[in-house]
Amino acid sequence: MGRKIHLNKEEVIQKYKELKNVVKVGKVFNVSSGPIKRILKENGYPPTQRRYKVNHDYFDNIDTEEKAYWLGFIYADGYVRVRTRYEGRPGQGNSFQMKLAVLDKDHLKLLRKCMGSTHKITYGESVTKNKQGKLYTSHMCSIGMYSNKLVEGLVSQGVVPSKTRILTQPNIDKKLYRHFIRGFFDGDGCCCSYKNTNSEYKRFVYSIACAAPQLKEWMVDILKENDIKCVHADDLSFNVGSFKSKYNFYHYLYDNASIYLQRKKDKGDEVVEYYNKRKDEGMYCFQDDYEEIDNVWTEEQIEIINSHINIVPLSYLGGTLLPTKSPQQILRYTRKHRISNDKKLTHNDWNRYVDTHPELELQKRYLTVKT
Repeated sequence: MGRKIHLNKEEVIQKYKELKNVVKVGKVFNVSSGPIKRILKENGYPPTQRRYKVNHDYFDNIDTEEKAYWLGFIYADGYVRVRTRYEGRPGQGNSFQMKLAVLDKDHLKLLRKCMGSTHKITYGESVTKNKQGKLYTSHMCSIGMYSNKLVEGLVSQGVVPSKTRILTQPNIDKKLYRHFIRGFFDGDGCCCSYKNTNSEYKRFVYSIACAAPQLKEWMVDILKENDIKCVHADDLSFNVGSFKSKYNFYHYLYDNASIYLQRKKDKGDEVVEYYNKRKDEGMYCFQDDYEEIDNVWTEEQIEIINSHINIVPLSYLGGTLLPTKSPQQILRYTRKHRISNDKKLTHNDWNRYVDTHPELELQKRYLTVKT
């Protein structure tokens, strides 16, 4: 017959208020959790193992901009762990987790606030190795929330375990699509700017990494419906195409938006500022009536290419003698037809060449609107 345990209920209740955990309270009194639970129940303190709070139903219904944004962000950067007990039945301890660079710790705090969570954010280092074997150390911040109910809601919204290549379009209202895409972009997208050494002109790249074919095609189609043309960079990512599309992409993401990753919006602000500056200067490809044409080459355009081989860099013909062709289109054409061109000029040499060949009616690298 087991020994009878005598515990002071006031002391047990007081210790439970401090520790918020029946197992730890049991260790204090050198007993199992059973007697502790019985005392708590008898005195109106239903025991719980939870130390932290969270809105377990947060993702059950995606009906606001905020929820759609975070769902997209989690599609990109979050993950769930679902444990099974036996015979395929769910076990305890299912969790949602997210890890970001320390640079974005405030964004992780915002997620925690939106979910009504009191969970701790932990900090550490992540070591990765590149193909050459070189090690890189990153400073990371992470959060983990153990909740079967929360994970159940995320799984119902498509955030399944090992989701990277099998994600599909979210089952949300169409009016929330752009908020979801903005969240995904903030998680797995980037905006970069480049500037040639001898040029004042900038090049911006909007890129989104997505290894799930169905989700990627869906996002490309949705953006196309909003006058944003995209091109597939490779199997794992796609880029926003023309400068006008980049301009439209910025407004699609941020117009009247209340939640976003500030540092990525700041990069987008540069895109808009540069676009408006070039438009005010009269650059043709930044005007409202500018229309892109397809990649079909006319006989006249082909003759221009052929007549300038080894005379000037062929990419310089884009926007000048070939006003409707970009340097990238010309490069693709020359590669396709195996055209080699040995002539190299700096940007300043090109301008001098233009000045000394007025009979060719060449212009200064970029067309302006004729007045």
